Amino acid sequence: MLLLATIARAKLLYGDLEGTRGEMEKAWGVLDALDDVEPGVNAAYYGLAADYYKVCVHMLILIWFI
Repeated sequence: MLLLATIARAKLLYGDLEGTRGEMEKAWGVLDALDDVEPGVNAAYYGLAADYYKVCVHMLILIWFI
């Protein structure tokens, strides 16, 4: 799960929103299947999700005002 989140973050940094979303869905599938998860693992996923949605909102604002 941590590897998937890291790959997704790299794709996000390179501006690949579709690729990021795909990796996030894979990571969520793994995270959802686990019974007991360390807080650091949750933090990696939810931190990535927060950054992804921040970028999406900024993209929408850019599109809205152009």
